[in-house]
Amino acid sequence: MEADVLLPTQDEDSCPECRSSHVIRDYVHGELVCESCGLVVSESLIDPGPEWSGTGQDAANKIRTGAPVNVASHDKGLTTEIAPGLRDSQGKPFREENRPQIYRMRKLQKRMRYAQAGERSLAEALMELERMTSVLGLPRPFRNEAALLYRKAAGKGLVRGRTILGMASAAIYAACRLNGAPRTLEEISSTLGIRRRELTLSYKAMGRGLGLRLPPPRAEDFLRRFANQLGLPPAVEAKSLELVRATERAEQFHSKGPSGTVAACIYLASILRGQKVPQEKISRVAGVSEVTIRIRYTSIAERLGLELSHRHRSQSSPSDPLPPVSA
Repeated sequence: MEADVLLPTQDEDSCPECRSSHVIRDYVHGELVCESCGLVVSESLIDPGPEWSGTGQDAANKIRTGAPVNVASHDKGLTTEIAPGLRDSQGKPFREENRPQIYRMRKLQKRMRYAQAGERSLAEALMELERMTSVLGLPRPFRNEAALLYRKAAGKGLVRGRTILGMASAAIYAACRLNGAPRTLEEISSTLGIRRRELTLSYKAMGRGLGLRLPPPRAEDFLRRFANQLGLPPAVEAKSLELVRATERAEQFHSKGPSGTVAACIYLASILRGQKVPQEKISRVAGVSEVTIRIRYTSIAERLGLELSHRHRSQSSPSDPLPPVSA
């Protein structure tokens, strides 16, 4: 055993005898001792440190907790599983007479995992949700958020009478908006192979049932993703951000779809910077029509006082700052 480790206590600890605040904790002996008068204030202290000792790599491998709870798994990752194969945990093969018993135990274990009503349906839904988030290229926090929303919806009976695909897609759509990286309804419906009407109805049902109060998606939230997919130069992306923020201050564009506004700002910024991006390419990435881009970017240019020629060239210098938007 090492020498006594004396650590200063918090300010609220004080000696009842001399009222001194210089009270120290002796975790080796489990005592609370006053440094001024020597009074043992308390005994049998609990040591919050590890119950083992070690050095080097051996100490680093010893942990006191298991794996974290996984909400994306129907059992939250807390149940055990008998791995397939004919070998035990030490790699030794099972004896021939014990193999039938191992098969029965493995079969029983699989059945017990779905003992409660609805667990099999929840497991299928979460597996489908994991596949869908992988197709969309969403990170793990988004998947966990969507799984948590689906669990809440299933717990309140919102899944009954609706398809797993519809409710899982609605959970993903809501999770993206909650994490500040929204996806459009068209993008999710086309990528996951679900009708937009079904996705909309499922999302509305989930929103009402869970009391979700999600702010409307902002145009700025779509810009970085569209810029990465288009491979925009930094100058065009910076100018697009400037245009997007200018349109957000104008009430005229508050009722417009954010993806169409971002697409128009990207096209307009590419013109202003002399690195024009084709409308067809922007339309394919943003999921809006070329007509929408043409109408929207013309409105933005008129609102911001930017004069464009018939060749879509700005008459002002590209380096000129945007004129302020009047109130």
